Amino acid sequence: MLNPKETLLSTLKRNNSTTHDEIKDITHAESLTQPPYNVNCLNWVLGHILTSRDSCLRLLHLPTLLSDAERQVYGHGSVPLTDPQTAVDFDALVEKLDCSFEQLAPALLALSAEALEADTAFFGPNRSLFDWLAFFQWHEAYHIGQLDLLRQMSGKNDKII
Repeated sequence: MLNPKETLLSTLKRNNSTTHDEIKDITHAESLTQPPYNVNCLNWVLGHILTSRDSCLRLLHLPTLLSDAERQVYGHGSVPLTDPQTAVDFDALVEKLDCSFEQLAPALLALSAEALEADTAFFGPNRSLFDWLAFFQWHEAYHIGQLDLLRQMSGKNDKII
């Protein structure tokens, strides 16, 4: 059985791998394909995943990767991303995804059991650090599921998941 930090690391690795599978060979223009209903494009979903990764980095007292302006574009409740001038270049988002993994993986392994159990204020009610990190990984996995459909809408005709 995995201990809590190994569980978090295993989930991070799975999420990262699945995300890379879903975004492979996507161009910046393809990432901006807007669905015909009230959801966002692939570019926004990847940027939004990075907002969750930034939250994890903040919880672990590590430098974040998105600027304040980028967080406004990709944050919770932001408007659909339809202006190509507002979007971060897709390759830059992928680079930030890789950087977030490179920072988070060793940081998760370095956590002590005491740190994971510590009561942590972030937003909403206090939870343990483990609970916050697990919540953000769940949130990331939710959006990774959206990437499969958005990949198809961008013009790819394959099956990833």
